[in-house]
Amino acid sequence: MDGIYLATPISLLILLTVLYRGIGMIMGIVGGLVWTMLSSGTALIGDAAYYRLELKFQQMIVATPTSPLAYTIGLALSEVIFTLPGIVLFTVLLILKVPINLWGALEIMASLVLLWYAVSSIAFYSSTLFTYIRYTWAVVSLLTLALGVLPPVYYPATYLAVPGGLRI
Repeated sequence: MDGIYLATPISLLILLTVLYRGIGMIMGIVGGLVWTMLSSGTALIGDAAYYRLELKFQQMIVATPTSPLAYTIGLALSEVIFTLPGIVLFTVLLILKVPINLWGALEIMASLVLLWYAVSSIAFYSSTLFTYIRYTWAVVSLLTLALGVLPPVYYPATYLAVPGGLRI
């Protein structure tokens, strides 16, 4: 499953590095980290809905002394395990290519954790809205694509801030 999480960010990293050289590589590395954390969060939609609808796992957890927070964080952390190779790869590339001090590294780490937490929260809530499992997998792909490409991760934000409107 981790190959799916790595295919898009690595291909975009290679494309940006070839097209834009130095700054493209940095944008590709940062974008790869963001995409990896984002896909980790959005994949939770499918798994949480599958556990609830098909396996009835959520009903079993309710009968145990497990708190709802522990259940949701456990599910979200299980998705991070699949994306761990990508997180490690892009972190190593970031350390090798960008001079970062300790404060900058802590800011990046906090931002990525907040991104993962926010997207996982949205994903877990969204998973409760589905009544059929077959709809969730399409939503996961569309949501990951929309949240991964539309925000200015792989391109400068100045492309969006054009007086005449969005420049595509």
